Amino acid sequence: MKMRIGILFILSISSLGLLGQSAERFKNFHGLRDPRRQMQFFEAEGYDIFIERVAYSLDEKGISKIKKKYSIKEGQLKTDTLLNLKTLVASKETHGLKGLYSFYLIPAQEKVTIVIGFTRAQSRDSILERDFVKSYQTNQIPESVYTKIEIDSINFVGRTIQLGPICHWMAPHNIQCPDRGQMNWAIFDNHKDAEAYRDSRLEMARNGTLMNVKEEEWVSLKFEGQETKAKRTKVKIQLPKLIMGGSNVLVVYYVTAHVRGKFVTCILSHYTDDIGAYKLPPLLGEVLELDQ
Repeated sequence: MKMRIGILFILSISSLGLLGQSAERFKNFHGLRDPRRQMQFFEAEGYDIFIERVAYSLDEKGISKIKKKYSIKEGQLKTDTLLNLKTLVASKETHGLKGLYSFYLIPAQEKVTIVIGFTRAQSRDSILERDFVKSYQTNQIPESVYTKIEIDSINFVGRTIQLGPICHWMAPHNIQCPDRGQMNWAIFDNHKDAEAYRDSRLEMARNGTLMNVKEEEWVSLKFEGQETKAKRTKVKIQLPKLIMGGSNVLVVYYVTAHVRGKFVTCILSHYTDDIGAYKLPPLLGEVLELDQ
């Protein structure tokens, strides 16, 4: 089987509690539990989020180890006064794009800390971050946010797509079907944020160390039955075909559209030797229809 490279990253005290308890807060979230590592992962409105329990205390030595573990040696240690928690905040440039990192540190027991990490390429949303942390602390993250690691169908912006057992989650809101395509998506409440997310993902591809964007063009197509335009690129993976086990050229579609009352950005990709690559591989064909 080929190596697959994922194509893919301020409120009052009174409102904090109310928003944290509301399922409405989580309507655009998707979560996965990884029992092997006892971690949880989420995608939420352009955020990549994780929850991890680490065997470090919150003294100077423990903070230093946490910085090293998450590669944020220059992270600033602060105190979130609304949550009464220590936080680490950092920014790093990756693939020519600034990433914003924030880690909320929750003391669990002696020499054990729960780390809730947020990463985003766009500006931070402190309301979302605090709502999420508060909801975790009060055990109010809705179970409906999570899906099982093993899947035969997915909920794609309110529509069930049957896929069968061959496909698997690469990350929350990121599904891959070997030799049949891959897609990841994020859901927003407004068009501006959805477009900003699309543009940031495209910029990451342009500046990726293992990727070289060879072609870019706007194309007309149907996305979930709606006429729209998408940016289509051809990307060469900077690894030999022998290592890849097949084609090292990806075709990638970047789409932003209003779907069933949601603003969604979807990034869909396939290798040039995937099944049905002359048109659209099966996974992409579930949501895209190319103009003839």
